[in-house]
Amino acid sequence: MNSLINSTSVPLLEDGVWFGSVESTKNYNTISFTFVANRTADIRVQHSGDGENFDVEDGFNISGNKPTFRQVHVKGVYFRMKVTNSGGADMAHMRLHTRLLANTVPDNINVQLDTNDLMHVQLADGNGELIPILDVNVKNTTLCYRNLDVNITSSQIGSGAVKLHSLYVHNNSYSTKYIKLYNSASATNSDTPVMTLVILSTMYSGNVANITFTTPVLFDTALCIRGTTNLADDDNTSTSSNDIVLNATYSSY
Repeated sequence: MNSLINSTSVPLLEDGVWFGSVESTKNYNTISFTFVANRTADIRVQHSGDGENFDVEDGFNISGNKPTFRQVHVKGVYFRMKVTNSGGADMAHMRLHTRLLANTVPDNINVQLDTNDLMHVQLADGNGELIPILDVNVKNTTLCYRNLDVNITSSQIGSGAVKLHSLYVHNNSYSTKYIKLYNSASATNSDTPVMTLVILSTMYSGNVANITFTTPVLFDTALCIRGTTNLADDDNTSTSSNDIVLNATYSSY
């Protein structure tokens, strides 16, 4: 909604001050404005809880002849705009246009979508530097992985960093087997797994592991797996052919 009572096009004299009118922010969560003048100006978005006392404000110093857009979160039940000519001389022109907005993203939030359907959300700090705060797989799909013979030779699931959503592991042998997961693209018995699964033999009902992670497990480097006959991290005793069958669902990170 355009705010006519907090917009102006009347230039200010040297050190002149203009106040907008008190306006309700009900049903709005963001105040935005565009401003340009031929002199440097101090812009204040002033917030109030009672319409009389403006104890909280957002301030911006805007150079002359620099068209500028800004938006801020609502911080009170009422607001008004304040403009001060701090440019050391009378203004020849000035334009302030103010709007009230609902459900918008502040201008210090940067959102980018890359070619892998990952949405990167970044926060701009006071110096304009972008700080990563969140990566989201907007495609929201998972990929499938299948291995009919997991053994001591590592196998990578996906490419690069991944999130593991589920595992289905079947032990076809008559002895307990172990699945070891690593945060790396490849691994040997000299590496330490981040997770070890114990899969009982076919003599027991525990010879099948069917795991769905409520929160996907992040492997921020890569994900690879190995299958061994013994529990120890450094065990390098291979399984027999097709002893361990593994299926997984995952997503790129």
